[in-house]
Amino acid sequence: GDISLANAESFSIKGIHESYSKTCGALELSISIPNSIVNKEKTIFYIDKEAISPLLSKNFLKKFNINPVDYDGSKANNDFNGMVIDQASDKFISLLKSMPLLYDDKNDYPNNVCKTSFTVSSQYYPIRKKIIPVPKELDEHVRLNIKKQIEKGWLEPVPVGTMIDNVNSMVIVKKDKIEDPVRVCFNCTHINKFLTIPEDSDELPSIKDLLHVDVDRISLYDIRSAFNRIDVEEDCRQYLVVEHPMACLERVLEPVIEHIKIYYDDIVNVAKGKLHDEINCKIIECLHKVNMQLTPSKCAIGVNKGIFLGYLIECPLKISIPKDRVEALLQLPCPRNSKEVMELMGRFQYFAAMIPNFAGLTAPIHDFKNRKGDFQNELYPHFESLKRATAKCVSLEAIRSNCKNLAIYISFSNIAVCSIMKACYKDEMRIFAVGGRKLRASEKNYGKPEKVLLAVREIIAQNKYISANFEILVYSEVQGIQKAWDSEIGVVSSTFQRLMYELKAFNLNFIYVKENKNDSNFLLKSNYSTNVSQAISFIAKVENDFDSFPISPDELKKEYFSDKDAILLGIYRSEGFLPESKKLELNYTLRSKLDKVEYKNGIIYVEDKLLIPFSLRSKLVDYLHRYHASFDQMSRNVKVNFVGNKILSLLKEKANTCEVCLTFRRNSRKQISEWPKTDDKRERFHADCAEYGKHLFMVNCDAHTGYCAAVMVKGVSAKDIIAAYSDTYERIETPLIQVADNGRGFCATQTREYLQDLGIVVLFSVPRCPESNGIAEKCIGLIKCYLDKQEKKESFKILLQKAVNAVNNRVVNGISVKRKFFGYSDEELVTMKYNFKSYPFVCNIKYKLDKGEKIWKNGKCLERIGKNMFRITDDEEKNVYIRKADSIMFLDKRGTVTSVDKINKLVYQEKENTIETLEIDVPDEPDREYIKIDNEQDFQNFRLSRPEFRLFLSVDGSTEKGKGYGGVIWGYINNELPEVVPFRGPKGLASSAQFLEVSALEEGLKKLESDKNDERFKGKLAIVTDSDYVGRSVAYYLSKWEKTNFMTTKGSKVKHEQQWKNILSNLTGWNEIIVLKAAAHKNILINEAADIQSKLGAAESTSKSSTTIEAEEGDD
Repeated sequence: GDISLANAESFSIKGIHESYSKTCGALELSISIPNSIVNKEKTIFYIDKEAISPLLSKNFLKKFNINPVDYDGSKANNDFNGMVIDQASDKFISLLKSMPLLYDDKNDYPNNVCKTSFTVSSQYYPIRKKIIPVPKELDEHVRLNIKKQIEKGWLEPVPVGTMIDNVNSMVIVKKDKIEDPVRVCFNCTHINKFLTIPEDSDELPSIKDLLHVDVDRISLYDIRSAFNRIDVEEDCRQYLVVEHPMACLERVLEPVIEHIKIYYDDIVNVAKGKLHDEINCKIIECLHKVNMQLTPSKCAIGVNKGIFLGYLIECPLKISIPKDRVEALLQLPCPRNSKEVMELMGRFQYFAAMIPNFAGLTAPIHDFKNRKGDFQNELYPHFESLKRATAKCVSLEAIRSNCKNLAIYISFSNIAVCSIMKACYKDEMRIFAVGGRKLRASEKNYGKPEKVLLAVREIIAQNKYISANFEILVYSEVQGIQKAWDSEIGVVSSTFQRLMYELKAFNLNFIYVKENKNDSNFLLKSNYSTNVSQAISFIAKVENDFDSFPISPDELKKEYFSDKDAILLGIYRSEGFLPESKKLELNYTLRSKLDKVEYKNGIIYVEDKLLIPFSLRSKLVDYLHRYHASFDQMSRNVKVNFVGNKILSLLKEKANTCEVCLTFRRNSRKQISEWPKTDDKRERFHADCAEYGKHLFMVNCDAHTGYCAAVMVKGVSAKDIIAAYSDTYERIETPLIQVADNGRGFCATQTREYLQDLGIVVLFSVPRCPESNGIAEKCIGLIKCYLDKQEKKESFKILLQKAVNAVNNRVVNGISVKRKFFGYSDEELVTMKYNFKSYPFVCNIKYKLDKGEKIWKNGKCLERIGKNMFRITDDEEKNVYIRKADSIMFLDKRGTVTSVDKINKLVYQEKENTIETLEIDVPDEPDREYIKIDNEQDFQNFRLSRPEFRLFLSVDGSTEKGKGYGGVIWGYINNELPEVVPFRGPKGLASSAQFLEVSALEEGLKKLESDKNDERFKGKLAIVTDSDYVGRSVAYYLSKWEKTNFMTTKGSKVKHEQQWKNILSNLTGWNEIIVLKAAAHKNILINEAADIQSKLGAAESTSKSSTTIEAEEGDD
């Protein structure tokens, strides 16, 4: 309700950041501020119910002499050598006190615990680097430093006379400390080139990773002499390499690795709430265990802000450059030579992520790195521009939960592209990332639209998790990009189209802004607020968040119940055991990682990957494919975040059958690597343009006969190429397939549409590879040869026509080219070719490039372009070929060879969904209803058609690795998910399979005795069994046996007589009994559940002593 005091005055307050507050009451409270004279000071607090953080007035701060700019609420603790401790648990303090060596800045642990090794590739060769001289003023300090490391065992002197192949330089680094002004380092740049990096190693850490974490406080740790606290194995010491401790620390801190970030020898704890204190305790325990010491003056525990890796980190999370670091950069003098330029760029580069337009400002400075002589005056204006930008450096803030969308501002020049990404909220925009880089030599020729797309691609690549989950508005000074973005790409034939294709997976909208609102000066002059009162961060990787994920937790739990893998995992979790035959029924990925299965609030995770039930695969695939991502993109997402049965195969099928993806996928645009022989004229034409002197002409040549037509063209634009095609088709008619190279005019959308309207299949050859379009190249060569032989008295148009006539009149194999082209053709064959329309034809195949090959290769069919002609690709999807059906074996989904027609029906004809009625095929009239169910759908159909049956008993027996029985009772109380009661038991090793089945039914009916009069079930019971013996006995013979005193027609006793008598007695009292005969091992879930219980019961029998197990009474 309202919070108010009597006679409380109301105030309206407007902040410097355009924020607005209105109070509605007041409270009088006591306030204390650490590191100040404010101690339990009585103060009136005016209440704004919409506010999320308190504000102190300027007069209050002035009264108690508190400067908010310099104030630091953290306090150093003299008990721990200056370690800053703000918020810490009593357990953490007591642990610290029990480990005095951990934070002792004078004494060390007696010996090292950690060891490391590395592998050097076979290409390694030793090198003896030159000795870098030590300055005289530092000589004594360096000697003392080396002596100290030798005494501690961190360095070992090499015995005199030892042969050494590899020698690394010693580098001296100056420090600010007066008593110890040097740090001795090793220059290992040579050996680093040959180190073998493990495939599973993590990427190098980045400070921006912290922007993806939700934090309320942080704890910072700095390990003292971390490199020296790890010994190098003997066989690696010859290389004189000291390995960084990141990998070792990750192994040491493995229990808390999810809640910390490790940056070489620095650690930050980002856990929340009480967990933060527990993680702190675990960190110091682990470090103490491996004799790793802290630098107490650089550690801060439970603080709201602190310096980490040279950056200022504040909670709620914001990262910025510390004020003293900015001032130090601004005081740097302009460099005078190339060495000073490289040193200066290294200092600025470290903070590049916070300096807008950094790439554009530093690009001209990079050009001086290889310059000789004094160039200070020439460099000065560029250096001053960089310092002005540094003075206005920005802060990066984590994205808040109420973010609506993202905005990217793009600026570019002839040498660099720059970008800034902001999070958009209701009333403001906050900076999340800054990007950009210098243009490569090939990129400097890009047009303005290409540079805009390049800049967008760069910053999205750096923030892909965020970018994939928000709409992004791209602001630039280039018009028309949105129109191109909305149109179909077609064949990717230009850099602009390629960049657009790479960005199609993201939800982008391009907006034009005037230059004065978007160039680099706009970014530099912007006033970026430091207000963090609303900077409440949330986990940026919303790809894993249920809020954006289309499958709810409740839906997952419901489908887990009907998913076989989930059922098996649940039994393994509860029993700690799973029969081998049931393990084999699991997906291999799940089978090999049973010990890594976790249940979190009823949701199943395998190695922190969400288990997707079989029935929800399609929903997941549709979600992953919502932006028409490629199969590679989707598969990477699945491998990181999800696990399930055949999800990848469904993804591949989705990508291979989506019309949009088939239109834009790289495979359909790959150039043809090799052409097959043609059967008839006008089957395939090859076109190309050529220059002769100052003239340009286009040739279109028939692949079967070599007949050609040539016309002069003014240029190679789409308009010129279409006109040339039109002229050649008037002379030699249209072909089935038109081949051209990847020239801009040939690949233009207008050209493609023109040819497709004529019913022509468009294909492209390999760029700058004449042999792939060799027919046209050869024809051009012949024409040029004839042109060279003619006198140049007539116009080029006439000379070209004469040359073409000469080429067409040449004789090949005893027949002139012209006669062969204009000769008789079968009318039906021609009609069939020209009436055929190409369409996507996706399936797996085996193929031969040459009929003489003995081995069929694996591949994929992409498109049917003729009655008997297909566009195919190899298994790696690197090359594309055109082949006829006699060189291809078509495979169905099971990998079985089938015909083209069957594949065609499978892909393009809709299946008729018919519901078959349950058949009751019995020789006699049963006493109880007997229904066969062949699959899970039959079971569900039965439930829908007979809703009065809510109680099901499923039984089974097992002889796998023992003898036992088992079953499950499913009670549908609310018609959604059943209540499940499992049961099982062992039997004697002499028990028969039939006896086990009967025993399971007997035990199940005993457990249901109390449910006969349960009003919820109305006395109706359905018995599910895969045993024909049990099913028919209950439905047909049990009542007859009762009348004959359990005698058969042959006069002998019924087998298992006592068990059947017990069953008959237990069946008495039920209003209606129905028998469902389930097909064995057909994934009928209730039957599979009983099967699992019976196998567990059988396993229990083997654990008993063989001397105590006897044949059960009544067994034969």
